[in-house]
Amino acid sequence: MNKKISIATLHYGFNEGAVLQAYSTASLFSSILPDFKVEIIDQRYPSKKAVYGKPDSTRKIALQNAIDSWLPLSEKKFHHPTHDAAVQYINDTSGALVIGSDQVWKLRYQGRLRRFIPNGIVPRQSDPFYPSFPNLYWPSNELQCPRVSFASSMGQLDGNDIPKNHRRQMAAILDGFSMLSVRDEKTFNFMEMLSPSLAQRAEVLPDPTLCYNLITKSNDDALKARLQEMGVDFSRERIGIVSPDNSAVIEMADHYRKRGSQIIGITTQNSFCDINLFQEGFHPLEWARLFHYMDFCVLDRMHAMIFSLCNSTPFVAIDQNLTKVSNETKVLSLLRTFDLLDHYTIKDQINGTQLKDHANAIRLNPWDWEKINTVREKLKQKAANYVSRVGRL
Repeated sequence: MNKKISIATLHYGFNEGAVLQAYSTASLFSSILPDFKVEIIDQRYPSKKAVYGKPDSTRKIALQNAIDSWLPLSEKKFHHPTHDAAVQYINDTSGALVIGSDQVWKLRYQGRLRRFIPNGIVPRQSDPFYPSFPNLYWPSNELQCPRVSFASSMGQLDGNDIPKNHRRQMAAILDGFSMLSVRDEKTFNFMEMLSPSLAQRAEVLPDPTLCYNLITKSNDDALKARLQEMGVDFSRERIGIVSPDNSAVIEMADHYRKRGSQIIGITTQNSFCDINLFQEGFHPLEWARLFHYMDFCVLDRMHAMIFSLCNSTPFVAIDQNLTKVSNETKVLSLLRTFDLLDHYTIKDQINGTQLKDHANAIRLNPWDWEKINTVREKLKQKAANYVSRVGRL
């Protein structure tokens, strides 16, 4: 195999978790396969980029700088509505294409009412944030090198919303992959829906941010001093919040604020935190370390939960993608992996009292970090074994 691995992933949005997973994926492959050149294909769909908008805040500017200068991007840029040029480049230069990690297989289908058509609904793809199928993350036989999925996810896409002809195409595309791995049970179940034979070949891998060590203590003194300048008070309890305005979270925050705690907002803008770190610009590695400086957190984003785990900071998880307990989400998969479902809540089903009870349980009952770290080591080994096999294709 040509000693070059190309990666197609979600890398250009104003989202710390997405940038960190892209960096982790590339770094994991580079560290385990040192003889290979590894790069992220710099495909940026203009419609999706337009939804993100321009880097018009210190946070977005910091992220844009990291995307453009820190990620190991391909020398050639493909900022086009189609992926034809990227495919040609991969065919000309790469020995393998890795799809993932993250929600690379997420699509959006919307129904349009049509008369004189059976059932009256014609699904269409018109959401500018989701490049239409097929796209670079669903590469067919037009690619001449081996294709591998790595902790790929469909997000909250409902397989039943996908037209049957697209499902047939998806099954055929995935059948041509040399190796298959997904990030969560929901995507694994979708594989089974497409074809039982695909599910038999697929395995569930963790998010790469759990498998490549991004936590460094070398900058701790400087980061702590910077946080102090921003108003973070290290003389009292600090509660990190990643959540928009939410009545249950606001009630819980008011309760702890009255008890002397400082409420610190991270990433997601809201109106109720004492310190608004979401207005500040942090390099993604600094952002990953922010959770170390919190006593506990209330979080509604998966990568915030992952980096709380990496920093040994307990948290209450709020699942914003679930309306029924029977549904499967990336947050459920993550917490189930670490046996932390006791700290799981659902956005539309939680109230302030219940959230306070969860927070009190966390404060009174220390987490078993030895057990959590043991699980992490097993996940790292599982991912490393998979990457090693890619190198032998």
